Amino acid sequence: MGSLVVLIIIVLLCLAAPLYASLIAHTDPFTSNVQGTVVVNGQEMPVLEQSSEGLGLGVNPLGPTWSSQYFLGADNQGRDVAARVLYGGRNTLLIGFASALLCCVLAGIVGIVAGFFGRSVDAVLSRGMDVLWAFPVYLLAICLSVVLINSSIDIGVFRLDSRSLLLPILIIGVIRSEEHTSELQSPCNLVCRLLLEKK
Repeated sequence: MGSLVVLIIIVLLCLAAPLYASLIAHTDPFTSNVQGTVVVNGQEMPVLEQSSEGLGLGVNPLGPTWSSQYFLGADNQGRDVAARVLYGGRNTLLIGFASALLCCVLAGIVGIVAGFFGRSVDAVLSRGMDVLWAFPVYLLAICLSVVLINSSIDIGVFRLDSRSLLLPILIIGVIRSEEHTSELQSPCNLVCRLLLEKK
């Protein structure tokens, strides 16, 4: 039960990332702020301070302020780390939930088709799944990522850009659907046979 509460809190915090950035931190997490300053404990401090070590090259980002602005500090571009973490959490949640949904839909369709038609269709789909199972899952995902990251996917009228957030969703959903298809084939076979026998 405690884990569910923590998950809900994390999801709500990540979904509230735009509110945190605009209303609490008063910053744009996607815009560099190399010349910016922030008030910490009544003192105005630069977000990026010139390095005093070695040759004095580079900058030291502001550390955690534990206040509304730059709660977790700044990165080397002067952006608010807390806001960027929350936005990153939103993308991670979107990829995770969408790829799980895509995986269930694809596995469900293949399992239902195999169960309904049975025999030769089931055998062909089963052998196709065996071929996918022959590849190590992570190696296949890495290969797909490398091939697709540099080019877009054109399927008929649909075009998926290589920088699109839908690309990792598609890769994870397709790779993971193969694992669940075989789990659905035998129950779907049984259900379809029982329905056909009643007719």
